[in-house]
Amino acid sequence: MGQRLLDLMIARKPCRTLIAEGLMIVAYQNGVVESKFSSPTNSKGIRSKYKIDSIPTVLLALTGPDGAAWRILIGDRSGKLTLLSLPHLLLVEEMQNHSQPISCLSAQQRSGGLVILSGHEDGTVMAYGQQLPSGSVQLFQVENTVDALRCESELIHVHSGWERKIVHWDGTPKQNPGQLQKRLPIVA
Repeated sequence: MGQRLLDLMIARKPCRTLIAEGLMIVAYQNGVVESKFSSPTNSKGIRSKYKIDSIPTVLLALTGPDGAAWRILIGDRSGKLTLLSLPHLLLVEEMQNHSQPISCLSAQQRSGGLVILSGHEDGTVMAYGQQLPSGSVQLFQVENTVDALRCESELIHVHSGWERKIVHWDGTPKQNPGQLQKRLPIVA
């Protein structure tokens, strides 16, 4: 098997896949992102391709006003976010505010509009949105890679390895006054 064929096979190996109702997005190691979008009126579907500059690391579908997926957000190994419209994968926006690979994405609708959170391999958590100064801000940093983020009103659940932290948007830990302190064993 020639090196060129081997390189082609590796490049065409999917590294990320996102499947939703009527939508399938496949991202490959060579940066190619393909979509297949089908609807009740178009069963053959719409196929589209777009190429980003780096290896995709995470995909997040964003819903539009009608509740259906209308944008795909792609985080990559260079730390860049690429926002594409669906179903034709047209470029909406690119954001590069951090140089570490993006390890997870989350979105939350807030009073000022949609806010995107990105977690990075170096433990940084960034926020992106039109209402933020210069479009983005570093919120806080944790010790290890951020594996997952989930927003819950004023709190962010940060998963890093086996640890989960619940923090406010500035990174300060949630204080739960009703939580019991560690109990000492009862000695009889």
